[in-house]
Amino acid sequence: MSDTPTTTGTTNRPPSIFDSCEPRQDVLTGELAEDQFAASLADVAHSDDAPDVYADPRLFFEKTYPTSGLQELLTRLATRFVGAHNDDYTGTNGILRLDTSFGGGKTHNQIAAYHLAESPSAVPDLSDFILNQDIADKYTDAAALGLDVNSAVFVGTHVDAEDARSNYDDPDAPATKTMWGEMAYQLFGREGYEFLRENDENRTPPGTTKLERLFEWNDNPSLILIDEIAAYLEQAAAVEIGDSTLAKQTNTFLMSLLSATQNNDKVTVVLSIADTAFADQAEDVRGLVSETISEFNSISDRVEGSITPTEDNEIAAVLRHRLFESVAEDGRDATVDAYMSLYTGDRDSFPDSATNPEHRDRLEDSYPIHPTVIDTLTEELDSLPSFQRTRGALKLLSRAVYRLWQHQSDYQERHFVRLFDMHPSDGDVRSTLLRLFSSVDMDFEAAIKADIFSEDGTANAEEEDRNWVKNGHPPLGTHLTTAILWKSIVKGADGRGTTRRPLRHAIANTEVELAHYDDALNNLLGEGRRSACFYLHGDNGEKIQFKSEPNLTKLIDSVVEQLQDGLARRHLEEALDEALGQGSLNVIVGPEEPHEIPDTADEAHLCVMDFDTVTITDYETVPEAIQTLFKNTASSSGGQKTPRVFKNNVVFLAASANDVSDAKRTAERVAAIKHIQNNLGDQYELNTEQQDKLGERLDSAKGTLDQDIKKAYTHLYFPTGDGLAHRNVTTDSTIHQSVIEKLDEAGAIIPEGEDAYGVDWFEATIWNVGSTSMTTRAIEEQFGKRQDAEILLSPIPLRKTIAQLVREDGYAYWDEGACHRKRHVRSSRVRKVCPAQPQPCKMWVR
Repeated sequence: MSDTPTTTGTTNRPPSIFDSCEPRQDVLTGELAEDQFAASLADVAHSDDAPDVYADPRLFFEKTYPTSGLQELLTRLATRFVGAHNDDYTGTNGILRLDTSFGGGKTHNQIAAYHLAESPSAVPDLSDFILNQDIADKYTDAAALGLDVNSAVFVGTHVDAEDARSNYDDPDAPATKTMWGEMAYQLFGREGYEFLRENDENRTPPGTTKLERLFEWNDNPSLILIDEIAAYLEQAAAVEIGDSTLAKQTNTFLMSLLSATQNNDKVTVVLSIADTAFADQAEDVRGLVSETISEFNSISDRVEGSITPTEDNEIAAVLRHRLFESVAEDGRDATVDAYMSLYTGDRDSFPDSATNPEHRDRLEDSYPIHPTVIDTLTEELDSLPSFQRTRGALKLLSRAVYRLWQHQSDYQERHFVRLFDMHPSDGDVRSTLLRLFSSVDMDFEAAIKADIFSEDGTANAEEEDRNWVKNGHPPLGTHLTTAILWKSIVKGADGRGTTRRPLRHAIANTEVELAHYDDALNNLLGEGRRSACFYLHGDNGEKIQFKSEPNLTKLIDSVVEQLQDGLARRHLEEALDEALGQGSLNVIVGPEEPHEIPDTADEAHLCVMDFDTVTITDYETVPEAIQTLFKNTASSSGGQKTPRVFKNNVVFLAASANDVSDAKRTAERVAAIKHIQNNLGDQYELNTEQQDKLGERLDSAKGTLDQDIKKAYTHLYFPTGDGLAHRNVTTDSTIHQSVIEKLDEAGAIIPEGEDAYGVDWFEATIWNVGSTSMTTRAIEEQFGKRQDAEILLSPIPLRKTIAQLVREDGYAYWDEGACHRKRHVRSSRVRKVCPAQPQPCKMWVR
């Protein structure tokens, strides 16, 4: 990544893909049907069900790219057909093996071979498909003079081991039981079958000599096309024939058939062997063919007849030919120039392979499909058994081109078909993705819905798109996430996913600054809290990839951003209640008006100020709101304020402005986690392990919230003779208990378990100067009125003190209801104990 933002725009802008390329009509209209991707040799040869693009030889060759493998195959066939027609042995190999991976073009090549044999005049221009012009001309002339190639097609998946009949629409077709019986009928009709009837009915293969006699019945050459042989052998292995099986008998027949191709051009066998699910059987046949070819080569000194239908470097051309009617070379060249300037102009931002001079050739060869798309489809996805390379790539790209042209007004500055054009909003693309996910045992469906595309436009990438589109940029969120998704499917040698440099290569447009891509990616990875993707992982040295399990941190962060007003506050208030705990003070949370704090003598109040009403930045300055509540009372909300009488019964606790924000953020996380838990299976898909981890996150967040609240609520204000004093509260247990401890430490309270106080304290603090008597109610009220007195939390210490005063210090105590006059004793103070309140008692001193 370059530290300096790079502008990718060039002075000479490349032409738009819409100006340089014209898709084929069936691609442009979205009519390239699903069945057109599933080429079936059996349907072409034995039924009327094949799509026109395969059944009609003229249309087939028009939309077929002449790969070197296809040209080699058709050239060899035409050479042998002409040699047989002229009775002039060519010395070429009659065994042509199409040895490919799944989806490598073998069936397409066999269909081409079938059409060449059956309808040579329908090929628009044979010279495009036959390398030797002389051979092309001779074959055309021979066909015009009556050359009629006999053809037989045997597709292993179209028949079964008990019934080899291929065409049930043919009323004359016998109920063949074997490959050799069916081939004899297809080549030479009932006469051919009768020649091998006994072999077919007994399931005993004919030898080479008998087969050679069969092929001599007709002057015309014969072409035998065998496809999906491994699947047939899998079934035939279960059919017992004496001490053998039909599979072994079939292998014996194949050996005889292949031997019959030697030293003549009368019969040519095209045999396809793909690495399918029947790997063992495919290897057996491959070995058999190799043995026969080796024997033939040792005699004739000819090269092996093995053909690769489509080479890796031809895939792009095959796809382009099928998808596009025309591609302007000048538009291609201008685009390649612009992008090579982009890649070489900022080498640190792109992979080394993109800045090499050879990359120009790759851009030219693949245009208008970007090379990273070809690589992903043919090198990465091709490793999956559920993906057929050419066919699968064609299906996906046809939908990508259709989508691109449908929205071309939104994509005027587009120059290549990209990975992100294969978008999961398209039903065919999505179904392909689901099959691929299944084959790699990774379910990215939740990732698509949450992070890439949702019907209601709420996916995180779509949220990120809005930030860019409104400023005239492409939907960078969608471009990035869709490309990353394709790179997250296959696990390579270094794992799934991608890094920033190859990701830029896959999506960068010459009209967009590279820094924009980096900014958008950072947002998706978590910096943009509203667009952070739930299932996107990596960066900081790790490969960027989607995973089937969400990144819980990002998931929680995203939910936090979308919380309803008041939800986090409710959790904060609940946590504050728990953190406060119980105690001897009457707790009032969030008072805002004087009437909310009772002005009473017999109860002390701890007023916990709401964090939205009062926070402390300078503790030496008592907040105005606290001063108002301390000084005033009222009978109701909005009522007339009157001076508070029992000021000494009110203490205040407020939060630090610096620390309360931490508590709020933690409360938001608690609320978010609870929201996720309450919506599992609806909005959020989490497996059992993830749910357990989420529960652990909740427990941890609750613990953090408790500590955050205790850390925030540290400012205690309490009455003194000089007004409200301040102390910092540090909480180890509950806030309530810590307040009590701090008041006790400051000498501002009389705890419940306190012993009797002395006479000096009593007369200096509580006794009304000049009074000869006071009721115990009046004495108790003194604690609430006098700010220089301690706060009385319980009447017990007061009772102890009065008892001691009467007992030791000359005070008298009586019940007015029982005593109506003074009692004189030797000392100056006398005592009379009265029953417990509510009847007021008086103390008297001489």
